Amino acid sequence: METTKIPLSRCVESSYQNRKELGDVSGLARSIEVNGQITPLIAVADGEAYQLVAGHRRTAAMKSLGLEEADAYVMDGWDDARIAQILNAENNHRREQTEAERGRSIQTMLSLGVPVSDAAATAGAPVSWPS
Repeated sequence: METTKIPLSRCVESSYQNRKELGDVSGLARSIEVNGQITPLIAVADGEAYQLVAGHRRTAAMKSLGLEEADAYVMDGWDDARIAQILNAENNHRREQTEAERGRSIQTMLSLGVPVSDAAATAGAPVSWPS
């Protein structure tokens, strides 16, 4: 499956999106600023717009950085039932890293020479880390 560049200004939230609060995306924005977009959005072409199926937080973070386009998988032939199913799966099957996992990630990056601020941003540690 190939990605396509799509304009962020034409991305719209799916009416089937149950998660209404995106939370603070500043840490994600910092990670995208440091590492670039790692995971493509998933969207369905909807006339002139792209209905977001996955990547609402990434989209908000990229917009906050002033980015104009994003890599996306643009899915063809997805009906409303498929869109709702994928949205539900994306929202329900995620697990946050434990503090120990986050710490090991930061240790590994630091041992490989990644600057502290970039390692913290990449691992999702607070921006003020270490204090």
